[in-house]
Amino acid sequence: LIQFTSANFTSSDTVDGGANADTIEITTTATVVDADFSNVTGVETLLLSAGGSQDVTLGASADVPTETWEYFVRQIRSYKGRNFITGGPLFFSLMSHGFLDMKGKRDSLGFDYWVCSRNCVLSHRQYCIDNPNGFKGYGADTWGLNACDTPFGYMACSPIGEGVDNGTLMPSAAAAAYMFTPKESLAAAQAFKKQVPKAYGRYGFANAINPQQNWIDPDVIGIDLGMLFLCLENARDGLPSRLLERHSVIQRGMKRAGFHRTEEGPLEKRKLQV
Repeated sequence: LIQFTSANFTSSDTVDGGANADTIEITTTATVVDADFSNVTGVETLLLSAGGSQDVTLGASADVPTETWEYFVRQIRSYKGRNFITGGPLFFSLMSHGFLDMKGKRDSLGFDYWVCSRNCVLSHRQYCIDNPNGFKGYGADTWGLNACDTPFGYMACSPIGEGVDNGTLMPSAAAAAYMFTPKESLAAAQAFKKQVPKAYGRYGFANAINPQQNWIDPDVIGIDLGMLFLCLENARDGLPSRLLERHSVIQRGMKRAGFHRTEEGPLEKRKLQV
């Protein structure tokens, strides 16, 4: 990641993962193309790394503008009284927190991204409790919609925002949310292992299950287990974030985005934005 964001991009360069992949175009006006990457959630680490690198160029020689962080869309959504940005699959709420410690901090716009992710995780769980589509297997201890394999192909599953709900759950995503919801996530991991024992094997949880279709994914996907390991280790002792935040690129990026620590009482009581 550090090597990627330290490359010398020009105003016409794009970051492209291949055919039909998400694309970010770096321009002198910080234009972002592709709706999936126009929202800030899920790509915080990438944006802060780019903002902190002194080698990333826009056009001739300019740094990534300080304002780039604020250009990204922050669409506020709500579910059952909990406010968050964007919504979408659970990885939107998990990925960046596997690398960065955002607890007790706000950015230049007053947003708390730890609160944002926790609220979104709890909304995912509440949605599975409510289960408006009546899918088999959803409940207080069996929840977690994410971008994953499904019986119908790889899909972005989500109850809120971008994505679909077709009855598919990802056990490792619910477990990875332990850093926000330790009690609920531990209960989910235990419930999935007990209720769907064939979904847990040599390498941990299968990528996904769909009880409605009596389907268990035969594959285990490394990027999702990697997210689980990072999130659990950060919840345990914060080692991944401590290591990454030693790097000058991250320090500079966080500073330019205006991140600062605030004292507002219990983390769970903090507002999304002040």
